[in-house]
Amino acid sequence: MLGVSKLIQHRTSELGLTIIVIILSGASASLLIFGPLDIISYATFRDVVIIPSVIAIFAIGILVRSKFPHITNRLFIGMAAGALIVYFTEMFVIRFKQYSLN
Repeated sequence: MLGVSKLIQHRTSELGLTIIVIILSGASASLLIFGPLDIISYATFRDVVIIPSVIAIFAIGILVRSKFPHITNRLFIGMAAGALIVYFTEMFVIRFKQYSLN
C-alpha cells in the first residue's frame, strides 16, 4: 500500500510541475492579446513577462532533472524546436518575402 501512495504523490508532483510549465509557456502568447490593444509595449512585455518566464522554465527543467528526467527532456526539446521554428520562420518566410517584394 505504501508503494501506491508514493506513486500517487509522484504523479501529483509531476502534474503540478507540468501545469506550472504550461502556464509559464502561455505567458508569451498573451502578447497577441495585449499587443494590438496597445495595453503594453513589446519591450516592457519582454522584460516583465517573456524573459522571466523563459528563465523560470529553464530553472524548473534544471532543478527537477534528477527526479523527473522525462519532463526535463520534453522541456529542452520543446524549447529547442521552438527556437528552430522561430529562426527558420525569420530566415525563410519573412526575409524571403521581403526580398521578393523588392
